[in-house]
Amino acid sequence: MIVDKERNIIHANDAYCNMLGYTHEEFLKMKLDDIEASDTPEDIKRRIGKMLEDGSARFETKHRRKDGNIVDVEVSVNLLRGDNLLFAFIRDMTEHKRIEDELRLKNEDNSKLIRELQTHKLGLEHNIELRTEEVKRNYDLQNVISTILKLSYKNLDIKEFLDLALDILFSLTWFAARSVGCIFLYDEATGVLKMAARRNFPKELLEPCKEVQVGRCLCGLAVSRKELVYKDRIDSEHEIVYEGIPEHGHYCVPIIMKDRVLGVLNVDIDAGHKKDKIEEQLLLMFADTLASIIERKRADEKLEYMANYDALTGVPNRTLLFDRLAQSIHQSKRYKDRTAVMYIDLDDFKPINDKYGHDAGDVVLKKTASRLRRCVRETDTVSRLGGDEFAVVSRGFNLLDDLIDLCSRITDEIGKPIDYRGKTFSVNASLGVSLCPDDGSDAMLLLKKADTAMYNAKTSSNGKFMFYKDSMDKNLSERDKFEEDIRYAIANDQFVLHYQPQIDLTTNEVTGVEALIRWQHPIFGMIYPDRFIPLAEDTGLIIDIGKWVIKTACEQNILWHEEGLPLLNMAVNVACNQFQQYDFVDNVIHILSETQMDPTFLEIEITERISIQDIETTIDVLSKFSDAGIKVSLDDFGTGYSSLSYLKRLPFNKIKIDKSFIMDIQNNQDALIIVKTIIDMAHNLKKPVIAEGIETQQQLELLKSLNCDEVQGFLFSKPVSAEDFMKFAQCNVLHSDYQTTVIEQQFSLNYP
Repeated sequence: MIVDKERNIIHANDAYCNMLGYTHEEFLKMKLDDIEASDTPEDIKRRIGKMLEDGSARFETKHRRKDGNIVDVEVSVNLLRGDNLLFAFIRDMTEHKRIEDELRLKNEDNSKLIRELQTHKLGLEHNIELRTEEVKRNYDLQNVISTILKLSYKNLDIKEFLDLALDILFSLTWFAARSVGCIFLYDEATGVLKMAARRNFPKELLEPCKEVQVGRCLCGLAVSRKELVYKDRIDSEHEIVYEGIPEHGHYCVPIIMKDRVLGVLNVDIDAGHKKDKIEEQLLLMFADTLASIIERKRADEKLEYMANYDALTGVPNRTLLFDRLAQSIHQSKRYKDRTAVMYIDLDDFKPINDKYGHDAGDVVLKKTASRLRRCVRETDTVSRLGGDEFAVVSRGFNLLDDLIDLCSRITDEIGKPIDYRGKTFSVNASLGVSLCPDDGSDAMLLLKKADTAMYNAKTSSNGKFMFYKDSMDKNLSERDKFEEDIRYAIANDQFVLHYQPQIDLTTNEVTGVEALIRWQHPIFGMIYPDRFIPLAEDTGLIIDIGKWVIKTACEQNILWHEEGLPLLNMAVNVACNQFQQYDFVDNVIHILSETQMDPTFLEIEITERISIQDIETTIDVLSKFSDAGIKVSLDDFGTGYSSLSYLKRLPFNKIKIDKSFIMDIQNNQDALIIVKTIIDMAHNLKKPVIAEGIETQQQLELLKSLNCDEVQGFLFSKPVSAEDFMKFAQCNVLHSDYQTTVIEQQFSLNYP
């Protein structure tokens, strides 16, 4: 049983539940006061305080069963350091007490019988103690594993978790470990073991044991052999020692996940200690449990990295940039200095992409990020905003001349030639600068002003970089013109919807469709949403566009149904501005009433970043949708790194895996692990999963093997017009190999 300092019961194993007749769920709602039959709440509180101070205790008491009967118990308590939790092993003493009582009664009859029974009692007690000690160890082993699993769901990084795991292991009083040990993690890039956690480790060994080669010393041997290595004293295989090292032995246990070595557990024991079977079982189970948790936490860290860093260049993305910029603004206010925001755009990037291909463009972007990092200090932030746009945040420039030197260095460095497959080309950069507090103290405003200054630098012949001035705002006529075009497009029905089918992997049927907006511009042709949606969001035009999308998608679903298709699940993307409108839910319900579409066939897609901006508001909106029968899916899952606690609280109906995770699933083990983690987590929360961006048969087969529920992507169909989607859905010829050629040959579909 595990109890916190407030006497709340945190965990009870099966044996204790059976002993007192309560379920696990009932225990989690109870306090120690509810079962303690010997002491008052004040006595219990004092005892808890003393145990927290002393770190351990052993005593006898009485516990009350659910049926009211009293049970004599012996309690052995240890403190789990760091968490202030008390881990208690509880032994039922009822049978032991009964035997003692029987012996005492019989001893009163005659002295001879007393002596005989005393001899019998000692033997019986010895057997009982042997049996109960074995049972106690097994209970302890199970509870250690249970405690570690519970600990793994806390918001801890791998090192913090491993430190606490060692504390839990060394809390076992019967384990022969000297409370000295460490955990190494295997670095696949370098092929060495790196120390990640330690307890009471000799300072003389910290440096030589910081990194250990596989195959060297006991820990390296355990990894190379992939089996437990045991030594009862120092011998020739102990390659790393120091003068005066005390005599001792070792358990070294490899941490393995599906034949992949993740690390090794190293525990010191007293010299001459004999290997114990249950100790060995404990360490093997401990290592197996660590393996699965380390794998999961690495996948979580990968998700967090992808949420905050640009996948191509490895520099912070827009999300992390705003976080860093906000911190820098706060520090500038505190220390009375300046924060500079530099907005950088590559002038000649598109021609390189068009002439040499996207691989060449990727090289340019990587080189740019690398050169920017070389120009700035370690404390500065280099970020890729998207496309060929970058930003730099730098604090502490009180002398503008120093900042001017930095801007010159950046533009000169970026403009250096780049070699690519025997060709040499170069790009130039335009750079704009805004300053805090000179130009404001709002992160979004500073970035916007730096962008304005960059645009002026790009269109000016006076230089490659410019500092923001208020007069620059009047030069944004092109942006203003684009905004006017969007308003005209709304008024004159220039927007159209294309539709991409969603396939159920159990039935192989089209069960849903995602509506995707396009702009049929009279001059520039088809414009995709990444060109106009950001500006529509900035100007608030997205509200009207969003209403039009939902209404048009619902009307189209009804039209398809009237032409013979079953009603399909219609998924519609929603922008942050829409979702935050106070009457958003009412507007959606009004549209459903107006179009007479069943609410259960509408699915609102929102991104993680939208969902966690205001958790309480999100819960309220999602609950209203649920009450109305409208489904809500979590779109682009993983790119915003929602924590498990958020997912549990938010009433989503479906989780959608972002295509960035699917792209390399067949070639990248980390990507595969992340996708599996997302699917397993979603299914544990009883939520179906849909993966987007499926382009190859191999991706599809892998997703099927991972029990993904639904998929969509170019393997089946690109987003197509309403008419061609009707043909696709009526065809109903999806075979087991899912080849799109069947569809394309029949209807001659060829969409860009």
